[in-house]
Amino acid sequence: MQNSWRVPKADKDPEGILKITRNQILWRTKKEVVFAEIAALLGIQTADANTPGWLGKRMKALRNVYERMPPEEKAELEMERKRISIEGHPEDLRRQYVRWSRRVPPAHANFTLTLQDSCTLLLQTFG
Repeated sequence: MQNSWRVPKADKDPEGILKITRNQILWRTKKEVVFAEIAALLGIQTADANTPGWLGKRMKALRNVYERMPPEEKAELEMERKRISIEGHPEDLRRQYVRWSRRVPPAHANFTLTLQDSCTLLLQTFG
């Protein structure tokens, strides 16, 4: 029996294994320019991560910055995106991600403890 009612998924990105967007690269490489655009959108002098309402304007600011970039910079941005897609994130960013993941306990940790406690309780109750 074949599941013919679903459209087959497209193959993975042939460029690499990591899906990364141009906005992620733009945010990482030109954060100051994006914050300046956010400040312009909010009508203030300067903006940073502590400015109220900055996150709601981030995507629009990223788009505005990208649209104003010359074609050479856009090509460089695309090449960087492809490189990271194939090679992965830079080493310093990988280390940062590992530190973040170690701070957050896995979601299943509490479930495992609860399951173990339940099994112990069942064994004690029903022998």
